[in-house]
Amino acid sequence: MNIFPRDLLQSFKGVLAKKFAVYVFLASTFLSLLISSYQLYQDYLLDLSVVDQRLDELGTTQLSNMSLHLWNYDQEGLSVVSEAIIALDLIQYIEIKNVRETLLVMGDKEQGNIIRRVYPINYDSWGTPHHVGDMIVYASLESVYQHIFDQALVIAVGNIFKTFIVSAIILIVFYRVIGRHLARVGDFATHFSVNETVKKLELDRKATHEDKKDELDRLVTAIGKMQDRIDLAFLDVVAREKAEGFQRQSDDRFRDFAESSSDWFWEMDANLQFSFISDRYEEITGHSTADLIGSKRWDIASKPDLLQDWDKHKSDLYARHSFRNFSYTIETKDKKLMQINTSGVPIFDQGGEFKGYRGSTTDVTEQKSLEMQLHQSRRLEAVGQLTGGIAHDFNNILGIVSGNLEIVQSLPPDDSRIPHRLDVAIKSINRGAEITRKLLGFSRKNPHELQFVDLNVSVNNLIDLITKSLTVSIEVKTDLADGLSPVKIDPGDFDDVILNLALNARDAMPDGGKLTIETENKKLGKKFVQRNSQAVIGNFVLVSIRDTGTGMTENVADKIFEPFFTTKEVGKGTGLGLSMVYGFVERCGGFITIDSEIGRGTTFHLFIPQAGNNETDLTVPDISNGDLPTGDEKILIVDDEEDLRNIAAYNLGELGYKTICSEDGPSALKMLEQEPYIDLLFSDVVMPNDMNAYELAQKAHKSHPHLKMLLTSGYDKNLSDINNIDDPFLIKLNTTQLKKPYSVSELAVAVRRALDEEL
Repeated sequence: MNIFPRDLLQSFKGVLAKKFAVYVFLASTFLSLLISSYQLYQDYLLDLSVVDQRLDELGTTQLSNMSLHLWNYDQEGLSVVSEAIIALDLIQYIEIKNVRETLLVMGDKEQGNIIRRVYPINYDSWGTPHHVGDMIVYASLESVYQHIFDQALVIAVGNIFKTFIVSAIILIVFYRVIGRHLARVGDFATHFSVNETVKKLELDRKATHEDKKDELDRLVTAIGKMQDRIDLAFLDVVAREKAEGFQRQSDDRFRDFAESSSDWFWEMDANLQFSFISDRYEEITGHSTADLIGSKRWDIASKPDLLQDWDKHKSDLYARHSFRNFSYTIETKDKKLMQINTSGVPIFDQGGEFKGYRGSTTDVTEQKSLEMQLHQSRRLEAVGQLTGGIAHDFNNILGIVSGNLEIVQSLPPDDSRIPHRLDVAIKSINRGAEITRKLLGFSRKNPHELQFVDLNVSVNNLIDLITKSLTVSIEVKTDLADGLSPVKIDPGDFDDVILNLALNARDAMPDGGKLTIETENKKLGKKFVQRNSQAVIGNFVLVSIRDTGTGMTENVADKIFEPFFTTKEVGKGTGLGLSMVYGFVERCGGFITIDSEIGRGTTFHLFIPQAGNNETDLTVPDISNGDLPTGDEKILIVDDEEDLRNIAAYNLGELGYKTICSEDGPSALKMLEQEPYIDLLFSDVVMPNDMNAYELAQKAHKSHPHLKMLLTSGYDKNLSDINNIDDPFLIKLNTTQLKKPYSVSELAVAVRRALDEEL
């Protein structure tokens, strides 16, 4: 068979053949090197034994002459014997010593590949041996190593040539016997079509007797039988589709599906109930498709769904209109919210009768998340642009207030200009309060993606993923506090944050180390806030991620959260991971701090607010001081700010009320027990000592059910959360809340309204 030159070149193009030849080449090369190495080692040991033997012979033949000359102190005789020894091809250096000094040195003592042998020289005088000196000999091993090197070179060249020839032969044989036939089978399968008559597969090889058919023959036979079955099945399908009109219905269905391409397909009947849904629905949501059949779209939507107007969507369906990208939220089997877009077209039979809807649905959760991130980044950019103007406005406001108050201080008490100056200062204060309200409104985030989360559960669920994401040289530990308070966050965002910080720690510990994740409840007071400008007073869950890595300088720590800032090499980091961490904590209403020291590691402290119930606004009309409602009831004022307590007590006293004051919830409860006939509890929402106003109100209401209550606060970031809790008492407190800062008229109206309202 002639395989040159075309078939020979074709042999080297076969992928399997090349792989097989490479494996054979590598295996044979490895075995050859192993055997050759063993043989060279044995030759080396043999050469060394020869050197040792010759050195032993040297001691046997020369020491007797050397001892006689040394005993007689015959310098010339020593030289003659030494010259004879140094003339040997192995010996490069000889040194003769008596018991006191070196008598003779010959040759080169340069260190290298040598064997050093010391021969003691003894002289037998009248039957008594005397140690008269030593002969030190250095034997060179260069010839031994040169011999081994020459052998290794010859063996290597021979093995490489032999292995190359064998591999090339195997490659050619493999291609001729197997490779080219597999390629023929692949080409046949690639061009096979059920719509065309295709010739049966045949291989370019000699016919094989039935009893001697090999694997390739059986493969060709199996493909031929499969081809026959496919042809028969195709003919059967075509016949049934023509008979039943299935082809037209199938074309319509898939044309509609293509027009509304998506993650899964669905159909509704004339009652707008799901009658069909593709299997992808179960893969994506975790819910069984059987559970959906017979239900309507609004039955499976997450409650409450804030994304769309369901009334309008229902109107479109009842009007038999097509619709595109209607958005709503569903809950997956693992309790995660998924935002989806759905599109559909009405279905009518040949007589024009409405049969239902057909359409598709797409998961747009990630898209919406990216849109939200872009929106938030734009809001942050807007905040940056607003900062200068806000600072300028507040400086002006403070200047007006302080300037007018200084003028008032300088005027006599009965000066007629005082009311005007105070009125200007008050208007400026109201202007500042309005700016604050607008900023709080600007910072609000749609809460429909947030959930109450136990961070201990989230961390435990992540440990396995974190461990697999790090190197085996990094030990992962947790120290999770018992009784950890829940937080209201997007759990997916929290998972991303922990993973980002874990990967960041991995990069800081290239040689291994320890990663520790800790949680604890943390109550922050004034002292902590004074030391940390970004902190606020309140109850937080603290999540600490500590590594034992390289640490960072203060300069790097100051820039670590800046977008696109990274200490990694070009192409190995985007600089967005820690920016995302910072954005998550900020969206939660918390803050983050860093402790780091070069060579001792880094700790990220994430302060996330504990889930609580916040306030709504109470709008009170502005009333002139002469028309303010008054009273003589007894009011308990609770506020941790002494100056605010005093102002409230003064204003309420001027309105005729009797007041007592308390700085926190526990002391307020004691006063309720000690002081009889308290008519109204007036409390700030955010307070120290692990008891906010809602908790105080619940406990006070339980022990004093007829006590009237009014809450006040200046912080309303997640104001709507309280209204989602099924507690009418707390909801009522929320809807009647007085927002700080408040004027005397707002205080008077709110207090009177609370006192007069029926329980």
